[in-house]
Amino acid sequence: MIPERFLEPLEFAANELKGLLRAENEEDARLVQKGLMLFRQGLVYQLRFEDDKVLATVQDVTPAKVELNLEFIHLSECSCPAEGFCRHQTAVFLQLLSKAKSVSMWIEEWRKPIKEKQTAKNWGLQRAKDLLKSSGQMKTGYDGWVAGFEESFTELLEKQGEPRPYVLPELFHVYLRRMKAGAPVEQEWKLLYLLVGYVFSFKKLMALSRKYGHGEELIDRYYRHLYQSLMEDSVEIMNKLSVHSLPFAFDQYIEKLKDDSAGLITGSFGLDYERAHLYRLLWTHFLKRKNGVKRRSRSWNPPSKRNRPAFRL
Repeated sequence: MIPERFLEPLEFAANELKGLLRAENEEDARLVQKGLMLFRQGLVYQLRFEDDKVLATVQDVTPAKVELNLEFIHLSECSCPAEGFCRHQTAVFLQLLSKAKSVSMWIEEWRKPIKEKQTAKNWGLQRAKDLLKSSGQMKTGYDGWVAGFEESFTELLEKQGEPRPYVLPELFHVYLRRMKAGAPVEQEWKLLYLLVGYVFSFKKLMALSRKYGHGEELIDRYYRHLYQSLMEDSVEIMNKLSVHSLPFAFDQYIEKLKDDSAGLITGSFGLDYERAHLYRLLWTHFLKRKNGVKRRSRSWNPPSKRNRPAFRL
């Protein structure tokens, strides 16, 4: 039996571990699987309670002495050389949990994000196909592009209400694929379209983070890499555009992109490095080139009609 004073800390530790060990992380998934095997094989023994800590031994290749700190589970200790929360600590936690709750239920809840991510991805892919079928002629012009991005972002990331942070990457990748499917066929216009799209997407992701109160810690855990990828992809596009003489028809797009880029650095929000860096790169590598490069004839205009590109998911 578990002393009553340990029941509430155990509940707290069980919830904390769901965040400390992430089911979608392969290394964490293997760790929990190994801990579960040690527990189910009955290799946890000498479980005892001392003061506010739980002590136990785990019979592995070499016996491991474990000390669980339920108040601050990440501060738990083990005599094995592994860094961080290890399989022995996991096994002891599961042994302790089994005396108060269902281990299978905890494992099922811990794995829930994986199932929700796959469900969200499948829904997003189908919705993206539906959007493409119903979009008809692709929107043209800067405002048309932005309107299309806005429609897809809202439909794919917020249509079902507040998206859980751990499903955001799956939905966002579907959104990016949908966005790229609407790109112009002509190479230079495609590059400009993607650059506008990446800047827009960075700002929309910022707005979503603010709207749902996602702090730096939560963003770090689940989707900071999305911001970093948008920044890196933008730089790649700007490098490709830098080898071309920009047509005069780009001018009105560049002017609007200048205005919209200000949204990267205005307002109170975290991610100071990413948004300031993207803003600086835009002005250093692209926007300041407007008046200093050779231009093509003014008669060279963006095509107003084009065949809709195939959308392969």
